[in-house]
Amino acid sequence: MFKVEIPDIFDNTVEGWEANDFIKNTMPNESFRETNLFNLTYKITDKKGNSVLGYSLDEVIIKLSGLKNWLEKNVIPLTHNILDITGRTDTVGGTTVQHENYDVTILNINGRMTPINFRVEESYLLPINSGSSVYNVVLEPFTQDDSFPEYYHIDIRTYQVYDEWEVFNVYSTGDTVSYLGRLYESAIDKNKLNNPKKYEDSPRWSANVRYVFGQIIEYNGRYYQYSVMDELSPAPSPAPTITSDEPPFNNVDWLDVTEWSILKLSPVQKISEYRYDKDLRAFNFTVDSSIDPFVMIELTSDDGYGQNYTVKKSYEIRVNADSDDALLVLSTNAV
Repeated sequence: MFKVEIPDIFDNTVEGWEANDFIKNTMPNESFRETNLFNLTYKITDKKGNSVLGYSLDEVIIKLSGLKNWLEKNVIPLTHNILDITGRTDTVGGTTVQHENYDVTILNINGRMTPINFRVEESYLLPINSGSSVYNVVLEPFTQDDSFPEYYHIDIRTYQVYDEWEVFNVYSTGDTVSYLGRLYESAIDKNKLNNPKKYEDSPRWSANVRYVFGQIIEYNGRYYQYSVMDELSPAPSPAPTITSDEPPFNNVDWLDVTEWSILKLSPVQKISEYRYDKDLRAFNFTVDSSIDPFVMIELTSDDGYGQNYTVKKSYEIRVNADSDDALLVLSTNAV
């Protein structure tokens, strides 16, 4: 609740006074309703802060209490009530208003950039010496128009290509094969008929996980089987299952059942070139068709304001069985 001042409750014809000059002209409304409560306010000071108190505070309280009783008996209806009696003082002082200005500028920038592409053609693929397996590869950047990026970056990685796994071949420890996009190394001798993806669905080992007897997990590319029996196991000599908080490597609680370990594909060569806008010179690098014939090239164009575009292409250099020439095979092309 809050109070609304009524300048003269007995005479609304006082000169200069209008109901619209006070907040009462907006009341009541949908949010506020008029109550049946009144308040008697005694002015201790005027609007300028000057004391106008003609009586002591005790005398004021006595007079207002008497006025309250007289009003309730002779003026205020039975349905209304004088809630309280207050004293009012006004203090004159300076007021400081602080303004904080915020200027927001919206800049609409239209950037235009034609990304740089590249080509590697067989006509540029030449051995560095006659009969050599090392070939000079020429990467030729190009663009469609004269709207060049601020700079572009060439990232080249070469990889060794491994033979595909054959189910009836016999592999020895250390033999490396490729199968369905991953590299595997044989962990046992006389490795035959063992699919490299045999344990692929096994979860990775995690600390503080309770494993059960016989469960197989993967850790650093190898597979381990938990060998501690649970107390509830029907085995004749059960051992308690503990939370496995130590890695399975070289751990008596785990049996190494790895037939094929997973290898991470690492590049043989990593080549980077950083260039500015109109520099479209050919870029040369060499690969050995017997060591790292698989080439992945990324070229990223950047306008300097956050707009970039990357072209990715993969190549494989194969030697033609009918001649000594090399063939350039575009295996994938992703943008």
